[in-house]
Amino acid sequence: CYEVVNHTHDRVALFAHQGFGMAFFSSMMDIPYPVFCTRFDFGHSSMSVIHFDDLGGYVYPRILQFSGDAHLYREGILTGFCNTIQY
Repeated sequence: CYEVVNHTHDRVALFAHQGFGMAFFSSMMDIPYPVFCTRFDFGHSSMSVIHFDDLGGYVYPRILQFSGDAHLYREGILTGFCNTIQY
């Protein structure tokens, strides 16, 4: 959990390549980096959504969407996971 120092309802966008994204998520979720990297992966042009629940002055990150690519489906763009698995 993280302590709230400045309560806000702002939205923040973070653009990152896979290496930093993996380091960010593993650190935020308190999952060891090697464990996270062997269990999770990002797709190309994917989007993740994180909600920080404020519970009495502390926030707990909750991942609502991880590596989503619905925006590509909507545009009719074919997707592939790591250029190997087509769906």
